[in-house]
Amino acid sequence: MEELQTRTADMMDAGQVALLRLSELGVTYSFSILGAILLIIGGYIVANVAQRSVYGALGRFRGFDETLRKFFSQIVRYAILILVGITVLAQFGVQTASIIAALGAIGLAIGLALQERSRTSPRASCCSRCARSAWASTSMQAVFPVRSRKSGFSPRS
Repeated sequence: MEELQTRTADMMDAGQVALLRLSELGVTYSFSILGAILLIIGGYIVANVAQRSVYGALGRFRGFDETLRKFFSQIVRYAILILVGITVLAQFGVQTASIIAALGAIGLAIGLALQERSRTSPRASCCSRCARSAWASTSMQAVFPVRSRKSGFSPRS
């Protein structure tokens, strides 16, 4: 009977020690979890504000394509969210150097692939050529006004 009481007392002491350690861990990590939650909420707010700002700023350019406005504003939003995610991981002690290096390599690969694609494909490069020629034609029309063919002006004559 005495052996049972000592085992019970040892188990209660072990339970109290475990509960004490658990509460210490809870206090230690609760600040990290609270900080991570605040980072995520703040990151979403900043990402949405930046997305709307880029969308609006690109809308001020006359003739800027709606699809490209949405595309660039989404790129800004997701870039900020990725940075927030990496920051949250760093908050919990995860080594993020390899993640950042991998994202850089992915960005470089995508950039080189798109660059090569625009050189070889006439359709892919057509978009950039059309954008350049549209910009050039609108800026040049301010300097050199072009008459339409209806008015009798022919560039070949």
